Order: sequence, then structure tokens, then C-alpha cells
Amino acid sequence: MIVPDEAKRFKIFRKHIGKSQIDLAAELKLNQAYISKFENGAYEVSKEAITYLHVKYRMSYEWFFHGTGSKIEKELPKGTLTTDIASMKDDYRVLSEKVRKLETDLRYLASKLTNTLQH
Repeated sequence: MIVPDEAKRFKIFRKHIGKSQIDLAAELKLNQAYISKFENGAYEVSKEAITYLHVKYRMSYEWFFHGTGSKIEKELPKGTLTTDIASMKDDYRVLSEKVRKLETDLRYLASKLTNTLQH
């Protein structure tokens, strides 16, 4: 089984923040087995887990989804309404990145299928 890049980066980030699978599972209110499945690619890393790591530990979306830039963002917005809006923007960014990744995967699979059908 090929482990997706996001799964690899999830594990890298967990270790970067010094958390065991059990510790992070407790923070996310999940069973440790879910963390293991996230990391080995059996389950897609949830939007909630990604958002939590972004908000709590300032994990960079750019780094998580694309492997570029720093793991840690410099500063996150503060405030109440501002934080709510920022949270909604974060959710949008997470979902947009997932859609972008799926579109890339779909284009790749379509080209492979086209090549296979032509031969």
C-alpha cells in the first residue's frame, strides 16, 4: 500500500510537536487506532484533525497539503468574531485543498486509463 503524502506529514508533524499516538488521540478525542490508520494511509486524515493541528499548533496548511514552506505558521488571528471567520476560512481552505488534491489525482487516473485503453 502506498502511504499518501498527507499521512506521512501527519506523522511527521505529530512527532514534531512531541506527541505520541496515544497523546494526540486523547487531544482529538479519538481512539489511538484512528491515529495509526491516519498515519498508515488506511483512513484519510480528517478535516477536524487537520484544523485542530492548525489552530492548536499552528500547523501550516501549505506544508501539510503540498509539503512546501514551514511546518509552523508564524501567527494565527485572534479575537472572537475574527476567530470565527478565520475558522470558517480555515475550513474552506482545508476543503479547497482536498478538492484540489482530488482533482489532481483524478486527472492522473484519467490519463492512466486513457493510456491503458489506447494500448
